[in-house]
Amino acid sequence: MITPRLAFVCLALLAATPARAQSTEADVKRYCTNIAKAASDARFAWQTQQLNALETRIKARVGELDAKTAELRDWIGKREALEKKAAEKLVGIYAKMRPETAATQISQLDDDMAAAVLGQLNPRQASAIFNEIVPERAGKLAALIAGTPPGSEKKL
Repeated sequence: MITPRLAFVCLALLAATPARAQSTEADVKRYCTNIAKAASDARFAWQTQQLNALETRIKARVGELDAKTAELRDWIGKREALEKKAAEKLVGIYAKMRPETAATQISQLDDDMAAAVLGQLNPRQASAIFNEIVPERAGKLAALIAGTPPGSEKKL
């Protein structure tokens, strides 16, 4: 198979030698025909080499990404452990407060955080704090703790 590049080389050879035009033209055609397979094989070898190089680079990059993923998972695990420890300490602090004081402090928290804290307290401590919270807010927090979506028709 003669490629455009090979044909161009062949035509250039034809144009470069005006003397002996007929015999030169036949020689060039024969030369081009003879090297066509070698040129095709060389191009195939070059493409294979390029693909192998790309494959190596991709594998290296995947390895780097896997290492980064493992590192991020490690950091996420550490962060979650720290958050859990902090939440346990926070619950311990609220458990040791007087119910009136704890209710005042919990009133300043967002609903999700307040429900999380109250849900981790023992029932006696949580009920004492619920008695001190505004009834509407206490209802919302109780619904969150029970897993009932806000505004649902279910009644506890």
